[in-house]
Amino acid sequence: MHKEAREQKEGRRSLGHACVFIGALFAALQMLSARGETVFCRSMDRVASMDPAAASALYASRAVSLVYETLLEFDYQARPYRLIPGLALSMPEIQSNGCVIVVRLNPAARFQPDVCFGTDGQGKPMSRAVVAQDVVYSLKRLADRRVVSPGAWLVEDSIMGMRAFADASCAGTRTDYEMPVRGLQAIDAQTVRIELVRPMHQFLWYLAMPYSAVRCISFVRICTSKGIPSLLMTVVCSD
Repeated sequence: MHKEAREQKEGRRSLGHACVFIGALFAALQMLSARGETVFCRSMDRVASMDPAAASALYASRAVSLVYETLLEFDYQARPYRLIPGLALSMPEIQSNGCVIVVRLNPAARFQPDVCFGTDGQGKPMSRAVVAQDVVYSLKRLADRRVVSPGAWLVEDSIMGMRAFADASCAGTRTDYEMPVRGLQAIDAQTVRIELVRPMHQFLWYLAMPYSAVRCISFVRICTSKGIPSLLMTVVCSD
């Protein structure tokens, strides 16, 4: 409880700093505009979607990268670029001559507080750790034909059994995310096992793309049950 309270306090502090920064930025822009100077700024107008599964355009992928987290990230300071852990605790373990990838999640990675996780004794939204089922759900969602994700190519013919899941998603009135996929398993709460149809060294790089960002399965389910779009659910990482 002490650690959770500290994480929430740090999160509120970071949010406060961000608000102060944004306020100061807008004040500076207004001052420059009042002087008659030309001010160039970006807006969200060109961001077509904040859904990772739909992040095909440049603006959308950049916006998604600022909000969501992926299992791996690009280290742009390295030459040449390399991959480093994101939500993963360490770099994935490669087995079976490159056909099996085992990813262990950072136990300190948590979703931001939301009522979908319940409330505490004071009525404040609670949080929870990112778990392997969130990763499984997010990758399955790319192959869901109802989502029509332009990022389906990352998983559909790469992960064992994902093509069958994609075909089955067209049946019925709702996609069955409980349908097992042979090559995508949550071994435990913190471990994901991915079995590929063939060795693919580039698949690790797929896990760093905005398409592969991890969404909260609990949040999506509660929004779906209420008939409302699932809005943002970001991840807060803590050391």
